Amino acid sequence: TLRMPMKSLSTRPWRSAMVAAILIALAVVVPLAATPAQAVEEGYVEIEGAGWGHTVGLSQYGAYGRAIAGETYDEILSFYYQGSSLESYDDAVPGHDNLFVNLEYDRTSLMLRVLNTGSTAPGGGHVPATISRGAETIDLTGGQTVHIDWNDENSCLVTFRNSTDLGQEPFTAWDEGSCDLDVVWDGEAESPSTKIEIVGCSLRDWDAGYSRACQYGRGARLATIDNESPQRNASGMDRNYNGFDLVLEIDVDDYTYGISEVSYTWHQQALRAQAVAARSYAAAASERLDPMSQKCACEVYDTSSSQRYVGWGHVGIPSGGGFTQDNWIDAADATDNIVITHPAAPDRDIVNAVYSS
Repeated sequence: TLRMPMKSLSTRPWRSAMVAAILIALAVVVPLAATPAQAVEEGYVEIEGAGWGHTVGLSQYGAYGRAIAGETYDEILSFYYQGSSLESYDDAVPGHDNLFVNLEYDRTSLMLRVLNTGSTAPGGGHVPATISRGAETIDLTGGQTVHIDWNDENSCLVTFRNSTDLGQEPFTAWDEGSCDLDVVWDGEAESPSTKIEIVGCSLRDWDAGYSRACQYGRGARLATIDNESPQRNASGMDRNYNGFDLVLEIDVDDYTYGISEVSYTWHQQALRAQAVAARSYAAAASERLDPMSQKCACEVYDTSSSQRYVGWGHVGIPSGGGFTQDNWIDAADATDNIVITHPAAPDRDIVNAVYSS
């Protein structure tokens, strides 16, 4: 229920902006079934409805409205996470670990393709992606692929090709063995020269209105981890399903660049509030969970089961000589490493900053 005094509808600029934002938010509200009319105090207007979300933590449309009304991101966050503070993650948890993000689960067949980004390495050219399994190792360059084919419990055939065509003869293959592979490239560089694509996967670019290939430029490594891998703890074993998971290990700030939870066209202060909330949610999960004790071999999923992570290349639409994603990158940079903390928060004082529409 939204209840507000009629005098709030004055023509003062900030009030007009707030009312406009409220009306925008109400555009996503679903009316409830009609109920008997009840008296509303004279001088007030009351609107009833329901929408998407669990109503805990930050309201994304509420943050949008507050930003339009002139509030800064720290003011927005202090309203939704009351009694909290903003602090550097590095200061809150010195030497913290990277985040583990599940990208694919229970796969019995998976192809990864190495691609070049628009940047080059400091010495020129593009850094190859190194694929390793135990003592076996190989470097792949742009356009080359690795295909992992699961046959039995932690037993995979691994083949390498110059294209995505499985009908093409592999230029090399590894004997059937462990399904646990690592993929490393220059994903921790400021501007990676290489990216990795999950062949056949796509995610919708909300601003652009169509889907893009699942590509990952930033990250410390990609890992395939069998459901019964010896890397997993007993509680992380997933004996009910065949196959393996694909997990991205990544710095939390680099991870924040790939979050896609609201339109990149939104007000910059709303985007900054979203960036801090997303980073805090991820950091709290990283401090709370042991990925090898989880059946996903992760601390967060890349879906709305946790929060929507799209990786590399979701640039949105052209805007101001660039793309709308530039607004999001600016918001992430402006709030670099900042998380929400509270002395009562159980995860090293970092707030599990849940949010919804």
